[in-house]
Amino acid sequence: MLKSTCIKAVVGKEDGLRISIMSRHTKNDGRTLDPDISLKSYDEWWRALAPNEKTLGLYLRGESSFDSLSECYRWKLFHDDAAYAAMLRLIELARSRNVTVLCVEDSPEYCHRKMLLEVCKRLEPELEVVIG
Repeated sequence: MLKSTCIKAVVGKEDGLRISIMSRHTKNDGRTLDPDISLKSYDEWWRALAPNEKTLGLYLRGESSFDSLSECYRWKLFHDDAAYAAMLRLIELARSRNVTVLCVEDSPEYCHRKMLLEVCKRLEPELEVVIG
């Protein structure tokens, strides 16, 4: 199973392997470490599945739309070799165990983790996916 949640959520046994797909573990200023995110918050950190930092920065500062961020992120998943390979590896892992991808957003509505899981489901229709 492949699912998602906020990296600050309480760790659950059903989470399985917890993978951060964030570009950084800082506050929105990009420099200050977020005290609510520690090494205990995740098992692995796959930066290849994070949005482009410049594009993300534009969105966080209100200088671009979520649609623009989404378009850039989806492009990255299919055109960046490291991101595509990481996405395929994620699907492979989730076929045999629970895997939870993590980002800082409380809700997946405006978060790249939702996009990632939707793309994974499209690539592997039999995969159980829970977007949370």
